[in-house]
Amino acid sequence: MRDARGSPFDHLEVARGGSDPPYRQIARFVHDAVVRGDLPPGAQLPAERDLARQLGVGRATVARALSELAATGLLERRVGRGTLVAFDLETWRAGPTAGVPWGALLNALPRRRAGRGASDHGERSAAAECVDAADRSAESIVLASSVPDATRFLVEVLVGEGDRVIVGSAPSRALATSLALRGATVIELPRGSLAGSLQRVVAGKTGAKLVWLRDAGSSGIGELAHALGLTKREGLPVVIERPSINPLRLEPHDHVIVIAQSRGTPAGPAWISAPAVLARHLAALAIDLGVGGEVEAPDG
Repeated sequence: MRDARGSPFDHLEVARGGSDPPYRQIARFVHDAVVRGDLPPGAQLPAERDLARQLGVGRATVARALSELAATGLLERRVGRGTLVAFDLETWRAGPTAGVPWGALLNALPRRRAGRGASDHGERSAAAECVDAADRSAESIVLASSVPDATRFLVEVLVGEGDRVIVGSAPSRALATSLALRGATVIELPRGSLAGSLQRVVAGKTGAKLVWLRDAGSSGIGELAHALGLTKREGLPVVIERPSINPLRLEPHDHVIVIAQSRGTPAGPAWISAPAVLARHLAALAIDLGVGGEVEAPDG
């Protein structure tokens, strides 16, 4: 155990009377400290009694926070040895990518109508600059008229009848309606931390095809990093809608699709950022389906 004078917990002040209960504040702090590397793999946390005294909370509050993190695989609690950090950030970052079989996930859709599609290179280049990821360029961006338009498009090309989709809290109306129309089975994440909820659902072997989250960044960058690590290990592609934190600044990001608002307007154009191998297919489908451009009548 680290000397108390050098403990990361010296920087934690538990607020009272706020929207976040004390146990959640402690859990988030520990989570972020592990993801930042302040608490390395194998590090032993202070005893519950000592930590409760230091933070000025009850021992049950500390126990609840640590138990929640242990349920995600971030910590390991051993009888007689206390609580240890189990999450190895460096191994996760250096590990193989998810290798999502994007081609197998795409639906075979008929050519129903033609349009110009996402042909504005300047607009796509501007969107690519917001992505901040090495493998994303203008060619990895698909434009849409709005976030709901982008949502409906991705559901149509990625989700088929009977597919199981893990959905985060407060899904948009466009997503809920589109999934229902496609005949998909929705698996809602239980309440709690993002990573913990995902861990419980994934551990249930639900056979999900992908994960769809709305503003996952609101949980904090450490929480989001852990959640993406879990989905990476399972080879589960992730769609993140309107993130407040850019998930593509995290490693790895080759299994993540992002829907974001263009130009910062509340109801204006939107863009989809996808891994390059998938983006090529999406761009062609966007033209076929008239997404992101003025729709023209098909010949004949």
